Amino acid sequence: MNIEKAFLQNQKIEKRKRTKADEPKIIRRNESEIDKSGKPESPGRRRFLKAAGLTAAALATGVGLKEIFEEDEEKKSSDLETMADKSSDLETMADKSSDLETMADKSKGEAKNSKKKNKEKMEINNLADHYLKAYLELSKDSEKFPGKIFEKDLLIAQQCQESRGEIDAKSRSGALGEMQNMTSSIIDVTRYLNILKRNTGFEWNGPEELSKNDRKEIKELIIQKSDYSRAFGKIYLMQLWDDKYGYSVGRRKAEKGDVASAQTELMGAYNAGFSRVKEKSLSEWKKLREKYRYKKDKKSQKEFRAYNEVIAYVEKIFNYKKRIGNIREAFKKGVVIFDNNEDYAVRELCLKLDEAGDKKEELKKYLENFKRINLTDKKKISFRDIDIILKS
Repeated sequence: MNIEKAFLQNQKIEKRKRTKADEPKIIRRNESEIDKSGKPESPGRRRFLKAAGLTAAALATGVGLKEIFEEDEEKKSSDLETMADKSSDLETMADKSSDLETMADKSKGEAKNSKKKNKEKMEINNLADHYLKAYLELSKDSEKFPGKIFEKDLLIAQQCQESRGEIDAKSRSGALGEMQNMTSSIIDVTRYLNILKRNTGFEWNGPEELSKNDRKEIKELIIQKSDYSRAFGKIYLMQLWDDKYGYSVGRRKAEKGDVASAQTELMGAYNAGFSRVKEKSLSEWKKLREKYRYKKDKKSQKEFRAYNEVIAYVEKIFNYKKRIGNIREAFKKGVVIFDNNEDYAVRELCLKLDEAGDKKEELKKYLENFKRINLTDKKKISFRDIDIILKS
């Protein structure tokens, strides 16, 4: 008890001596954690110093220790509540930001889908556009347009044989364009598309029947844009192939795994009509050709010419196809590379080989200056490279 009185008396004496400058300094958490001795302060020492500072402040101001500590706890609680409020505000802002990001992503997705739909939605400007749109849709169907049967190089070879790639090609028989479309096949294609519409729900907004003016318009468009001629030609091939709504040309051979014979039959039917070549092999065509060769009546001579033509037609297509394969192989070995549209370049080179024949110097010069299709030399073209291309 005497110790307490002595302590209090001593504090009163010290209180009288203090000035404002000498008031005790309350140590806060943000002050240095190093004491005067240079040693790091321990957490226990910091708590002791704080308690001592609060005690001294209570004595100096005449406020009880309980009130001082309660005030300190209230301040802590208030600070924590403020921090919680700020944290809540930050969470709210984060949620809003997340919502905005979600909305932005959704907006981007909708814009992307809208752009894709607009791209897929083809604008119809004329009668032939209906057929082009129909081809683009049907070609996605692997049953109607199987890639194994309708190989890219086979169709390029067919273009080489039909028109040598000339957009405005016209034959004496009235065939037009790159795929030499006949009026009869254009009418047949229109009928086929309407059959698909009635029986399968295929979206076809073109004409049910073609008037004389319709046929005239289509013929004019075919020789202006190669896409139209190709669309009619390929839909006609699909019709020949279709076993349910078409003529089932080449189906049986394909089912047996004989793809080459199925392709031969399809190419022959395109040229000579399905009834003449269906279910017959190339060797059978040749036998029929010989059968009619020496008969003098008009009907026999007509059959002879038809078989002779279709045999030459199909053989030439498969020669072109082989040559195209050799050209692609030569490019893989590093002869040349393309900036764009390799298929077009392959077709043009394939046809140029017909003109060059054995004139390798002429062909070499042609290859080196093949600028019309943005051809870029990868390395110097050698005669060996040309020989690879010429193996057809």
